[in-house]
This record gives sequence, structure tokens and C-alpha cells, in this order.
Amino acid sequence: MDEDASLSDNEEVRRLRASRMATDFCEPVRSVEEDLLALLEVNPRNRMAFEYLMAVYLLDGRLDRVAENIHRLDDLGYEGLPRHYAEALAMYVAHGHRLRLPETRPIGHDTFQQLGRIIRQLNAAAEAGRSRREALMSLENEFGDTYFFYCCVRLPHLLQAGRTSR
Repeated sequence: MDEDASLSDNEEVRRLRASRMATDFCEPVRSVEEDLLALLEVNPRNRMAFEYLMAVYLLDGRLDRVAENIHRLDDLGYEGLPRHYAEALAMYVAHGHRLRLPETRPIGHDTFQQLGRIIRQLNAAAEAGRSRREALMSLENEFGDTYFFYCCVRLPHLLQAGRTSR
């Protein structure tokens, strides 16, 4: 401490300092999204800030923001396209939006097929007069670990029947 009280020679301390916000804020209300975007502005390689930001967008069903930020995967060393991001982007495309992804990050055909199966099963359940709860229970075993299923339960407007284009 006598030689370098600021710990400027410590690599871990330098790494952490590079990830902090550059300015203090005294605004009474700031959103988590604003804080995470500010962190990414300071350090585009802040993987934790990116993952939290994408989680905020996924949980809120903000597919447009997922699509707008997917380019950040390039700065963070991701290989391919993480599954839940791919599922969100498949719904985004199914709603008629255009999306340009690099060839190294395609949305798999199986992802679109899975979305189609879910929508067909929801439609069939509705046509058969089954309750929404029954329909969800029938989907849970096969799709319970997908972003699609989360949307079935929490954001059903994103899975409206007849919206898939593939």
C-alpha cells in the first residue's frame, strides 16, 4: 500500500475500474435498462451488463430491443446464437419484422418449427374448447424450458395464433 495506494498495478483492480460507470448519477429515478446501457457504453465487453440487459428485454417481451442489441454478441465472444435469444428472434421474425443476422448466428429451422408446433397446439386446444390452463399443461413437458413457453404463460400476446410466417 505504501508503494501504490491506488492499486494501479493490480490487474484485477484495473479490470474492475474499466467496467464501472464513468459518471455519478443523482437522478431520483433511473431504470435498470438505463444503468445497464450506461455500463455497456463505458465497456462494450461487459458481459454481465449485456446478459442482464437482455434478461430485462426477454422478461418484458421487448423483442425489438433484443433484435437491436444482438450485435453485441460479437464483442463478447459468444459462439452461435444462445437458445433463448434465438427463440425471441424467431417470434420477432414471425411477427413480420426483418432481421439480418450474420451467417455464423442463424436462427435454426428447428426453432421456427418448435414455435409453429406450440402455436398449432394452442390453436387446437382453443378450438377443442379446452381451458388455457389445460393447454399450457399439455405444452409444459415438451416446451417448459423454452422462452416460447415463458411467453405462453406470461406474455401470451406474443404468441397470437396465425402470426408465424415460416
